[in-house]
Amino acid sequence: WQRSILFCPAVLASEVMSVIAAFRKSLGEHSIASCILVILVWEILKFLFRSSFASPSAKGDARKAPAASDEDFQDLTITKDPHVEIVPCGQANLPASVSSHSPCSLHPSNPTTPWRFENEYITGEYIYFHAPTGSSNAIGPDGMDYSKYFEGKSRLWELRIQLKFKQPPPVEEDMYFGIELNNDDFAEFGIATKQAHRLIVAALNQACNGLYQTSGDDPKEVADPERPCCVLPMYAFDQFIETPEGEQPPRLSDPDFPHFGQKRYKRVAEYTKEVEALKRRFRKGPTYTLAFWGVSRFLDVINWKVVGIPVATPIDFNNFAKRPPVWVVWYSSSASIASGNVLGMSFKQV
Repeated sequence: WQRSILFCPAVLASEVMSVIAAFRKSLGEHSIASCILVILVWEILKFLFRSSFASPSAKGDARKAPAASDEDFQDLTITKDPHVEIVPCGQANLPASVSSHSPCSLHPSNPTTPWRFENEYITGEYIYFHAPTGSSNAIGPDGMDYSKYFEGKSRLWELRIQLKFKQPPPVEEDMYFGIELNNDDFAEFGIATKQAHRLIVAALNQACNGLYQTSGDDPKEVADPERPCCVLPMYAFDQFIETPEGEQPPRLSDPDFPHFGQKRYKRVAEYTKEVEALKRRFRKGPTYTLAFWGVSRFLDVINWKVVGIPVATPIDFNNFAKRPPVWVVWYSSSASIASGNVLGMSFKQV
């Protein structure tokens, strides 16, 4: 069965649907029984497709065992438990006094202190965190209990960023943030992956309206290929805090952080207007704090899977991204600076 699906999914699906049609005819007017039969067969097909296409690394659960042994981490100050590695980028052209932060420094998720970053556009700090995967990444800055924070929440992770502009973006231009992927090994999606892809994009767009997604161009056929990406407008950030120049901004680990500033939850229309007004006020001086978690309930980064979408998931993220890293970008829509990676971070699954 698995070999048949792997090499001829369309033919197999056609044969199965023929069998279903025959059963439905024999069931006559029993529509409920017909529906149950269709659902059962569909679930079996889903299981077989995943078994066939899943990569070896996707068939295990990253939380079942440490990602590496203690010996592998003797000279590194990072957790031995499953985590996400983040690499700030875009510092190569900065003066030595700035780039001394190390442009390729490694920032594991669930840090004990916020990570600093700087490039030609902004300077700031951030924390990217999730429910702990072991004792080594359970406590954050100022004693923040990562496990307790995620209790009762559907989100799987959260990103908090605090920044000051060195070069504010043009007021008249739209801004987007999200992820880009490499397309060096570009390949068309298979039939099953295309169907799952449509369902996943629809779910993400429902969670954060305004999503732009593309599978990218084949670099062998296009001179200047577009990278695969999934980006959102600024109002998809779930929370923002604006701190006037000279005042102390909130700590990213403050227990009251969820109550600060303006929030998107259950007030999307009003919040969208507030974000548009905020963009017009972007300038040097104030401190801007942003938080994002809206689509995290669908993206299990630790296990590199898309989850939480009926019928389509769970599914290995490698079916869409091929492999890490994932580039996190924040940019203006102007063609003149669209390549300016304002946030400049690379996310790598470990």
